Amino acid sequence: MEHIFPKRTDDEVFLPIAPFTHMYGFLTGALLPLSACGETVIPERFQPELIVELLEQHRVTFFGGGPPAIYAGVLAAGNLGTADLSALRECPAGAAPFPVELMERWRLATGLEIREGYGMSEIAPISGPPPFSSPKPGSVGRPVPGVTVEVVDLETGLQVLPPGERGELRVRGPHMMTGYRNQPEETAQTIRDGFIYTGDIVYLDKDGFVFITDRKKDVVFIKGFNVFPREVEEVIYTHPNVGMAGVVGAPDPRSGGERVIAFVVPRNGELIDEDEISKHCASRLVSYKCPTEVRLVARLPMTPAHKLDRIRLRRAV
Repeated sequence: MEHIFPKRTDDEVFLPIAPFTHMYGFLTGALLPLSACGETVIPERFQPELIVELLEQHRVTFFGGGPPAIYAGVLAAGNLGTADLSALRECPAGAAPFPVELMERWRLATGLEIREGYGMSEIAPISGPPPFSSPKPGSVGRPVPGVTVEVVDLETGLQVLPPGERGELRVRGPHMMTGYRNQPEETAQTIRDGFIYTGDIVYLDKDGFVFITDRKKDVVFIKGFNVFPREVEEVIYTHPNVGMAGVVGAPDPRSGGERVIAFVVPRNGELIDEDEISKHCASRLVSYKCPTEVRLVARLPMTPAHKLDRIRLRRAV
C-alpha cells in the first residue's frame, strides 16, 4: 500500500470509512496508518455531513472513501461547499468499480483527484495508481511490484489475450491466499495453474494499466451479445440529474435471453423521469445495450461495505 500511497508528511491523518473487517478498510484504515505512524480518525457512523465536519476539524490528509456510494454521499452533503479541506491530499477509491463521471464531479467540488486501486480478499493489493502521478480515469492503475496479471479468455481461461481485449483477470503474487478454509472444491476452481482467477472482466491498455469492466457473473446476455452493466451505468451517470445508478439483467421470456433494467437515484432536489433516462441511453448506446425498463428509486441496496448489492437489485426485478 505504501507503494501506491507513499506518505508525504510526518503528521498524516487518516479517516477510513470501510469496516476494518473488509480488506479495503483493513489496508487503508489499519495497516497503512500504522506503517505511516499516522493518526486515525474513526467516525461512529457514515453520515455525509458528519464526515465533512471530521475532515475539516481534524485536518485529514488521507480520506479512505472507498466505493462510489461513499463519495456520492459526501458530494450530496450540504456543508461540503463551505468546508475547508485544504489539508486533504489523498482520496483513494476501491472495493467497487468507479464511474468516471463521479470522479469528475469530485474533482470539480474539491479540486482533488480520486485515485482508484484494486484488490480482493484473496490477494490485496493487486494494482494502484503510480505514486506522485495523475491517475488514468476509469483505470485501477498498474500492478504493484511482485504481482503478475494476465487477461484470459472467458471460455477456457487459458488463452492470454493481448492489450485492449476483454477477458477474465487472473493474478499471482507472494501475498496471495493458499486456499479457502475447508472448501477444497472452491479453492480448486479459484486457484488454477498458480493463478487466482478473480471473476473480474478487464482489459489492459498498451501501458499496462488495468481497466475493470464488470464481474463475470454480472454480464447480461442479450441475443448473443454480452452487455456489461458498468458500460450502461457510465452512460447513465453522465446525465446531469442522476445521483446513482445500478444496472442488472433480468429474464426476457420473449427472446429466451435477458434484458437490461436500470435503477436510478436522482440527485438531491433534481427532477427526472424514466423517459429522459431511456432517451439519454438511446442517444449514446446501441439498441441492445439500452435498458428496456428504467426505475426511479430513492436509494440503491448496498452491502455492509457500501458496495452496490446486485443480488438484492436483481431480486427487486
